[in-house]
Amino acid sequence: MVRLHPMLQPYVPSPGDPFDSVKAGHLLNRATFGGKREEIEAVLDMGSQRAAEALLDFPDAGADELGKNDVPDLSSVGDGYPKTFEERRMMLQGKTEDERKMFQQMLMQRNREAMAATMQWWLGRMTYAKYPLHEKLTFLWHGHFTSSARDERAASLMWKQNETLRRNAAGNFKTFVKQVSRDPAMLDYLNNQENHKLHPNENYARELMELFTLGIGNYTEQDIKEAARAFTGWGHDGEDFVFRRFDHDFGIKSFFGRSGNFDGDDIVDIIHQNPACASYVANRLLTWFVTDEPDPDICKSLGSLLRENNYDMRPVLATMFTS
Repeated sequence: MVRLHPMLQPYVPSPGDPFDSVKAGHLLNRATFGGKREEIEAVLDMGSQRAAEALLDFPDAGADELGKNDVPDLSSVGDGYPKTFEERRMMLQGKTEDERKMFQQMLMQRNREAMAATMQWWLGRMTYAKYPLHEKLTFLWHGHFTSSARDERAASLMWKQNETLRRNAAGNFKTFVKQVSRDPAMLDYLNNQENHKLHPNENYARELMELFTLGIGNYTEQDIKEAARAFTGWGHDGEDFVFRRFDHDFGIKSFFGRSGNFDGDDIVDIIHQNPACASYVANRLLTWFVTDEPDPDICKSLGSLLRENNYDMRPVLATMFTS
């Protein structure tokens, strides 16, 4: 049983320190995008504990599973837009150079329109969605597992990435990382499409440790090289993840002092056995919801709670919002 830092102990209202409208508004400002007067009053009526439970009471689901088939309007893409790279190649066959140029310009214009529609759709969700903490967590992970709409050629892949973030927003972080590692938009952004056994590309392996799970100083350059080998052959065709066996390095890798025929999932599992991972994730949550400079001891304590729960995030979030 983890012994929590005193600052993470549950807040208990008292005559000298009541749960009032200021604290209710503070909770909504931190856990959501803010609250209207009636929302603050509702939180005040529930009390701090029940209010935190209510904020976390949302399903691990994508927008289209939450009751209204809520998906962005990508109709600007229209019929005739290629759904896979193979279909794109087929549509370019037999065209003159000028026709190919016009076709590419048409695709770029339709994609820009669809990307704008996707961004407008998400702004609407953040403003009016039934589960505001769900959307704020999605927004957090959008910045944490960073990629780029500017660099992505398919708006549908950015929307699908947004749905991956939403489905895992308060779920199991280890599972989350494995799904992000298969996300087509991420594989594009960090060049894992070009990660081949004869010429490993280290971009994803580096960002996986530096930005997503551990932070600088908790791995070596050799760890990056070996992890890159484990992710060789991980790519996508259109909207679907693919494992290209002919491109994968099935040799023995040495990673964090362990050796084996590791693949990408094995690398993620080993990373999560490192206590630095849990503290790093806890720091990210505290930085987003609480303070720009979290106390290292609080990060370590919250990280221990995350490890005790096998990287399930809801108990950690509940502890943070009721402290």
